[in-house]
Amino acid sequence: MGHTFHPTINLETQATEAAGANAPIERTRLAGRWVRKTLFIIVLFTGFGFWGLLDAVSVYPKRGANVAEYRELKYLEIYRERVGTFDANVSIKDPKAEYARLLAINQGNPVQDSIEETRRQWLESLDRISQLDVTQTSYPREDFRGVKVEDAQLRFEKLREAWSKVVTPGEAPGAVAQRDPPKPLASWDIPSQWGIMFVCWVVAGIVSIGFIKGARKRFTWQPDTQRLTLSDGSSLVPADIEEFDKRRWSKFYVYLKVIATHPQHGGKEVELDLYRYLPLEDWILEMERTRFPERAEAERVEAERVEAERVEAEQVKTEQAEVEKSDSDVGGKGTDEDLSTTNFDSKPSDSAKS
Repeated sequence: MGHTFHPTINLETQATEAAGANAPIERTRLAGRWVRKTLFIIVLFTGFGFWGLLDAVSVYPKRGANVAEYRELKYLEIYRERVGTFDANVSIKDPKAEYARLLAINQGNPVQDSIEETRRQWLESLDRISQLDVTQTSYPREDFRGVKVEDAQLRFEKLREAWSKVVTPGEAPGAVAQRDPPKPLASWDIPSQWGIMFVCWVVAGIVSIGFIKGARKRFTWQPDTQRLTLSDGSSLVPADIEEFDKRRWSKFYVYLKVIATHPQHGGKEVELDLYRYLPLEDWILEMERTRFPERAEAERVEAERVEAERVEAEQVKTEQAEVEKSDSDVGGKGTDEDLSTTNFDSKPSDSAKS
């Protein structure tokens, strides 16, 4: 019996091919729901990536530069108070080595010497924005912002003026005070933004590649022969399918177990994505009804039973609603009649009035 089954299938296949040679061919189209969802993900992650890039190259470095400027002012301020003048030692000739030395002293706690503590904070802020270099810690110099710094005294005066504000009315006339210090950067602030950019763009790239590959795939369908041509050029007819595996049907996937004699997919499972391509699901169901008509009949009977139960439940619900409405109308009418009777009986007579 096993020797005669597959030749019969081949004869059926040849017959269907001859019958549908000139039949119109249908093609799948991308499901709008999948296109919208995929494009939304791409745009979302690309946008977050640009947001991370903007923070990494502009927003956070600008904030860090303001912190460095403010802390340089505090360093110069303390230095002048303690030393009395800006001598040659105000410059830091080897900022990396000095920062390492201060960190070793610091060990998570403020350095006791106020000059060294403000120096450590200044060097830390420069390190956060990758500007820890002798060109940024000596006098004179050209600042990384392009500002020419002539000497420590002029730098101190300009910074003090830049970070001062007029005191609100009601206080001493002409008084000034320092502006609020900017929020310092954490060591991970800028690197984390680069990380966000990288992760978001990798996700957007992977999804984009998947979208392009999915958009290139096409399935064709010959209605008369029920021949489904796959994206690789091979084709299947109902007789080629040994089983329609719907273990992931709820996820819009179906697995076609192909008979052993099929030239390309013999003995294999062909996975089809029903979510991306329309109307691929309808074609698969049509092939299944042809290949297993008894299942189609059972599904039809079950569908009719479910529909009949639904209709019956709707009818019962409607009848109950009508009965409740009728009872409500009768009850309301009886109450009105009782009230009218009571009012009539309780009306005093003319003789009682006299």
